[in-house]
Amino acid sequence: MNRVSMTLACAAALLFAVQPALAEADLESEFAKMRELVEGLQQKVEAQEEQIEHQSEMLEQAQTAVQAQQEQAESLSGLSTFLDSVEVDGHFAGSYNYNFNTPKHSTGGADLNNGLVGALPFHGDHNTMSVDQIWFGIGKPATEESPAGFRFDILYGNNANFLGQGTGGFDDPNLAGGPYSLSRRAGANDSTSDYYIAQAYAEYTADVGEGLNFKFGKWQTMVGAEVVQATGNFNITRGIVYSLLQPVDHLGLLGTLDVGPVEIGAAVVNAGSSSISSPDINSEKSYIATAALGDDRMSLRTSFIYGAEDPGDNETRTGLADVTAWFNPTENVSLWANYNYLYVEETSGHANGIALAGRVQLTDKIGAALRGEYVNFRDSDSGITEFYTLTGTADYALTDHLLARAEVRFDTAHDDKVYFRNGSTGDPSLADNQTVGLVEVVYEF
Repeated sequence: MNRVSMTLACAAALLFAVQPALAEADLESEFAKMRELVEGLQQKVEAQEEQIEHQSEMLEQAQTAVQAQQEQAESLSGLSTFLDSVEVDGHFAGSYNYNFNTPKHSTGGADLNNGLVGALPFHGDHNTMSVDQIWFGIGKPATEESPAGFRFDILYGNNANFLGQGTGGFDDPNLAGGPYSLSRRAGANDSTSDYYIAQAYAEYTADVGEGLNFKFGKWQTMVGAEVVQATGNFNITRGIVYSLLQPVDHLGLLGTLDVGPVEIGAAVVNAGSSSISSPDINSEKSYIATAALGDDRMSLRTSFIYGAEDPGDNETRTGLADVTAWFNPTENVSLWANYNYLYVEETSGHANGIALAGRVQLTDKIGAALRGEYVNFRDSDSGITEFYTLTGTADYALTDHLLARAEVRFDTAHDDKVYFRNGSTGDPSLADNQTVGLVEVVYEF
């Protein structure tokens, strides 16, 4: 064997001898690497778990925030729905009137001994410019989807002062001097003397028939064709049937029910006649029954009010029957008729009143209205007192919201000298008629 062969043989023997040791060393190295790898993986898993936990917390927070936003959105949506259902409206009305009798005395209300111009309850001061009405109303009607509602209307201005404060009335102890005065300002006890709360009530519609509606609070009367609002009438002035016979508002509970095309209603109220609805003028209540039939083209309403209406008198009962009809034969023509019968039990006092009115829309901007009326008061002491009026009114729409009106009105007392003239209140300065001219501007929103 040569030197080379021996060297190779020795190397082979040496390699064979150390191979197990090398294999063991490699295995430990691999195990160490695997441990490092496992430890690294474990650290990554732990880090991921921490990240997942943190993300889970963030997700829960986000879900809570989203839920809160949804609840807030639902709340805002509910508020928005409520606000959308709320109605806000109002108007301003100002006027100037000139009485051709040139009375110096206020003509808003007086008795037969001193002069009678109660037929002009809202325009009683001769040669005067007046802020008649600043009206604001807000409400939410009761509906099938939302059965609870409310309404609030308040009036400032000369008309509010008239409705709130007291003045004299028709000097007839059996009739108008008691519950129904010419001025209808029966006393200064009304809590709304500086302003007039036209309506303030809550309402609820129960699921009975086609809807049984209840109103509790103060609400405008259903009697008659004319209303307090300047925007609700054909003419500037209110007629003598409205002024001498009819109530303005009531405070109490009213229930109405639709039965097919007919609406029926009943109410119990503090007072059925006077505009002073609070406090009650005696310890008795008054009662109202009403029924209406019709649609936008033609309708008819009848109402009856009965109760004790004299201050402090719970025995003497007053009754008022009212029939009012509306007819709109065309889009440009509107008509109404109103009849009232008033009586006082256990006395000879009673009254009748009838009013007819119509308005024609001549052009897009110009309209004309005419109203004629007759009222009589009868009792055994003073006999018959009769009143007639004829009123013509022209209106012009300056804009969609601004209306200008001009009016001429003639009143007569059928040979009774009861109207002021020439600035004095004595009998020689009374006339049996008066003519009044008025202009008015109304802005409605």
